[in-house]
Amino acid sequence: MFKALIGEDKIKRVIRFFNAIERITDEACFWISESSFSFRDLDAARISMIDFELTNEYFLEYNFAKEEKIPIRIPIDKLADYIKLCRNAKEIEFYFEEGDNSFKIKSVEPYQRTFSLPMMINEDKKETGVPNVPFKATFKITTSSFKEILNQLKLIEDRIIIKVENNAVTFSSKSEEGFESSVLLRYPEHIELMAIAVEEPSTASYNLKSILNIVKELSGNSGVATIQLGTNLPLKIDFELIENEKFIYYLAPRAE
Repeated sequence: MFKALIGEDKIKRVIRFFNAIERITDEACFWISESSFSFRDLDAARISMIDFELTNEYFLEYNFAKEEKIPIRIPIDKLADYIKLCRNAKEIEFYFEEGDNSFKIKSVEPYQRTFSLPMMINEDKKETGVPNVPFKATFKITTSSFKEILNQLKLIEDRIIIKVENNAVTFSSKSEEGFESSVLLRYPEHIELMAIAVEEPSTASYNLKSILNIVKELSGNSGVATIQLGTNLPLKIDFELIENEKFIYYLAPRAE
């Protein structure tokens, strides 16, 4: 019914994607269709969301024997763990058969490994929509620099304030005990800040750890991220990836 073959050059990329998804959920509902293998869902607290997709052209081989997409629910922690054990394989195969209640993983070289995970076809599941947010500011930053900034500010408090105005972005954090730190980037003086567009000055605060968890995983796959926000609006991080990959992260603003 379903078979997807991942090439050697993409296995570690897929591991990082699954690690990131694991950061927001224990059980992932993937959508499988003729055209793609995807995930779009909220965390349990409904404050963050991941929009992830690999198109059928991403795989060495991709077959799905149904016209309508189906949602399959599998434990993402085990899926991530099993694929990590196959990180040095020549290729990895995902597959399941009609009427089967298990999602299978197989690798052949350097030697054969097989894993089976319990799987449920969640027929009542409705696909989560894409947030329609009137963002007021957009900037593009290197992922490595963004990760470094987050690592600096996490030493202060688990809250980051992002302020965007004119040609500058300020990242800051401040604790109740009086500790404080900030990073200011100006365009085009600082090459880490690759572009900026401001419809109106915007400031919002977010949970720093939530962002860092995702950025740490995706920094191995993406060199540049496009970030959008508005005053007290959600944060959107769209990671630039290779062809046929998509990973977008949304995070609600932190209530003060």
